[in-house]
Amino acid sequence: MKRALVAALAVMLVLAPVVPFAAVGPAAAAPAGMATIPDANVAEDVPDGETLALSASELKGGVLASDHADSLEVILTTADHAPTVMDGDTASVTGDGMAVVLRDDTESAGREVALDAGKLQEALGYRPQAIHGTHEDGSEWTASAEYVDGYLVFDVPHFSDNTVTFSGRVDVSLDSATSGTTATWELSDYDAASNVTINTTGVTNSETQSVTGTGGSSGHSDSLSVSGTQDPTGPDGSGAPVISLDVTGGGPTVDTAYASGSNSAPLYGAKNGNPIESSFLHSNPPDAISGVSVSGGRFNGVPTGTIDIYVDTGPIDGTKTDGILVASGVEMQDSPATYNFDQVVDASNADQVHVSFVTKQVDQSDHYVYAFADTGSASETAFTATTGDSYNGYIQGGLEAATADNVVVSTDDGASADFGTITGSGHSQAIDFGLDTSSISVESTNNATIDYQVSYDVFVDTQDPVVELNGNSTTVHSGTLADGETATATIPKEQLQEGTNTLNLSLGDGSLSADAPEMRANLEASHEASDKISVGYSATTFEESYNVSHTYAAETSDAQVTIPFESSRVVGVKNVEYQIDGGGWQRVGADNYRFDGTTVDIYVSDAVGGAVPAGSTVDVRATGRKMSVGNGAVTITDPTAPHEELDTQLRIDERSEGFHVNVGPTDDGDRVHYSYSDVFPTEDYVVIDATGAQKMYLPNSKTGDTFRVKHLETRVVAEQGDVRIDVVEPGENPELDVSPGPGGDGDPVTVEYYNTESGVTYLLNSLARSIVVDSDVANSPAIFEDDDSEDTWQILRDSGTSDSDSGGVVGQFRERAGATVGSISTPSGVGGGQLLLLGLLGIGGIVAFRRLEPFGGRGVAAGERAAQRAGSGTLSGLQGLLGYMGKVVSVVASNRRASVATGVVAAIVAARVGLFQLPDGVGILIVVSGVPIASYLVLRRSDAVSQRVWLASTIVAVVLGLEFVAPGTIQTAIEQLTSEQVAPLLILVGAGGLYLWYRARQSDRPVFNVVTRRD
Repeated sequence: MKRALVAALAVMLVLAPVVPFAAVGPAAAAPAGMATIPDANVAEDVPDGETLALSASELKGGVLASDHADSLEVILTTADHAPTVMDGDTASVTGDGMAVVLRDDTESAGREVALDAGKLQEALGYRPQAIHGTHEDGSEWTASAEYVDGYLVFDVPHFSDNTVTFSGRVDVSLDSATSGTTATWELSDYDAASNVTINTTGVTNSETQSVTGTGGSSGHSDSLSVSGTQDPTGPDGSGAPVISLDVTGGGPTVDTAYASGSNSAPLYGAKNGNPIESSFLHSNPPDAISGVSVSGGRFNGVPTGTIDIYVDTGPIDGTKTDGILVASGVEMQDSPATYNFDQVVDASNADQVHVSFVTKQVDQSDHYVYAFADTGSASETAFTATTGDSYNGYIQGGLEAATADNVVVSTDDGASADFGTITGSGHSQAIDFGLDTSSISVESTNNATIDYQVSYDVFVDTQDPVVELNGNSTTVHSGTLADGETATATIPKEQLQEGTNTLNLSLGDGSLSADAPEMRANLEASHEASDKISVGYSATTFEESYNVSHTYAAETSDAQVTIPFESSRVVGVKNVEYQIDGGGWQRVGADNYRFDGTTVDIYVSDAVGGAVPAGSTVDVRATGRKMSVGNGAVTITDPTAPHEELDTQLRIDERSEGFHVNVGPTDDGDRVHYSYSDVFPTEDYVVIDATGAQKMYLPNSKTGDTFRVKHLETRVVAEQGDVRIDVVEPGENPELDVSPGPGGDGDPVTVEYYNTESGVTYLLNSLARSIVVDSDVANSPAIFEDDDSEDTWQILRDSGTSDSDSGGVVGQFRERAGATVGSISTPSGVGGGQLLLLGLLGIGGIVAFRRLEPFGGRGVAAGERAAQRAGSGTLSGLQGLLGYMGKVVSVVASNRRASVATGVVAAIVAARVGLFQLPDGVGILIVVSGVPIASYLVLRRSDAVSQRVWLASTIVAVVLGLEFVAPGTIQTAIEQLTSEQVAPLLILVGAGGLYLWYRARQSDRPVFNVVTRRD
């Protein structure tokens, strides 16, 4: 949003009268703390046929701003044309009809603006006392005009609106969608939408399939059809398909020792009305048993009914139903008979097995089937039946072995698997056939019965995805999308519509077989829904706060609010909160917002834990801070508005050791800050480092205390390291205690003093060392240099001194003497004239007394006589006093020394009370020069005149006098005399003086003249 205001310079001057502009000269130094706007930012926009009293070229270099000078545009135009320049805003202007539009497209903070007053004088001819302007929102403002250093300075009020962006993304997600899947969503504001992005990701859909059959004979073949879009793999999704074989019958019979006798052994049926249960033993079973065969005959015919058959890997023990039930409810067969088992019995670890026939149901009372039996060894029972028939031999029968020889499996596309000879079940091998396979064969050389099962995974990839949005088709990708591969298409915004939007997905070309897995894809359709709104916000010196609201028409994922804090000095976020549909404010966790630069992005969806429901109203409030707090927390209880004099109150909510408030990032963070409190003695100090941080420490504070913060018009810059500053006196002549910061001593420090008047010399005094540390002629600001050594600084205005006087030993002495003399105060109630009279009377009286007393007290006597002649009473006393004063004046006038002394003292007193001003250094010169004169007179009066004594006493008196008048002079003189520049010369002078002294001593020796005479 474009920020603009109109400042009408020749306009509606109703707040103060128009004053002639003649007193304003050309602009001199720039006002304190202001920067010149680049020439490229000063322009004019004048309608055809009209002219301005002041052109842009004349104003270039003469416009300044306190903040954001680089981004501020200055446009000179006519009053009528100003609204057009401001993009529709208006300005109320009169007078010459000239307007100045101040426009800033990036920074909307208020600021001070200065214009060259001399150039305005030439253009307008008068001096406005008030500035009237109009903000771009139509609100009017008025600012008083100030004239500083040749510039017209006025304050442009702070803008209180900013652009906050509510952003989100309408996402339509179709996970593992099949062809024909449809999605719908609502769009309330077509203008807030963007183009639709379609991301289609390939999904490989798979399933495990199997084919079963029975083979084993020579020439066997079954059909095998593989579905999908790629070759099959093993059932675990890798490797080749797997075929499993189970030999279920058809192998050789392993006989018992064949009985040849004519004895009959009843097997099943009924004998004498009783159902028969029988068992026979086989002591050498095959590894896998798939059936049993018996040979014999029948008694009275073949019985009808059913039997169960059991196989037990152990000896005959009389229990017929132990073991494995291998055939259940099978029809009785005539002998010879063969029964195939329902399952193959593994007898590979058995030395013997026995087979039991259990008659379950029989229709006749005396019909049964028997086997031929022979008597054998008596050591074992080979056969037993419930009829009481038992033989110590064997029956004529055997066990069917489940064995297949030379088994080979093959497919028509050339894949094969060779099993060799196998017995029983559980035989598997991989067979690597492909998508084009159509048949499979399982063969064995002994024509065994073999059951097989082929198991494999089939796969279907995403192919040819097409989307249709509101009846408009868009091909996302042609061909196959591998699993995880994404194709993107952009659908123009024009296919969207306010209201319901419908999206349909189509996959493939319809050629996929019916038994194949369904073709699937992951689809995401999304478009942005950003709403930029202009909102009001509140700003103080230390904080900036927003409270914004937005309603989401559709369910919105990634809902986000972006707040660009207006001030470039915001360094952190105090709090972020949200609520949905007025359900109560909730704090947004630090993980769910990001502060970068001066912008905070609030991830509402993350804070909510999902998408924002359709129709929901989201309120967000956030506060940014231009200060930071270390080892504690504070609340601002009484803020200061921007561009007002700082006086902010804070409450300490939490604190621990090292608690501090960093005010460096605030609007005036480069000024020295200090605190005061009615609750506790603050004893505060700040530590300023080279990064610009200014940490205010309050070591004796506690939780719950309140304190207020102000700042000086003084800036202290640590050129490197850091410096500690304690504001002792914040008045017009600030007094600062300075000491090294935690980083150590020896760091250079620059002091900038802004409460100045251009062209005036200002002094940085050291109160601890009683010297002038540095001086500067103010050019907004006055700049001094020192270091962070322990000291106490005071900044003073140097009235009536030249810049050169403050340098060297003489200048420093002058400052010390001036400070000391300046500390002498006039007694209360005594005016300057009274002080002068008192001084003259006192001095004159002393001189007269000293003059008259040595002559026998004639002065006292004369006074007494004058009093007697004058009479008594008050009048007499006054006459006596006047007479005495006349005598004093007469005596003083008659004595040259007394007259000179009285005149000198009177001049000093008159200068002190301000009757006139002595030239710089004259008072000091009088004091110093008076010492040797006085000492000479004393020696002369005492008849003890000696050049050596007079010289020594004079030197001592002068040195002591100087040290008394200006403490530290001796130390300074020593420092100067021992400097690298002076020390060699001092040594040379000292050597010459020593030599002259030696020659003088030689000349003072007495000379004895010896005179001899002759008688």
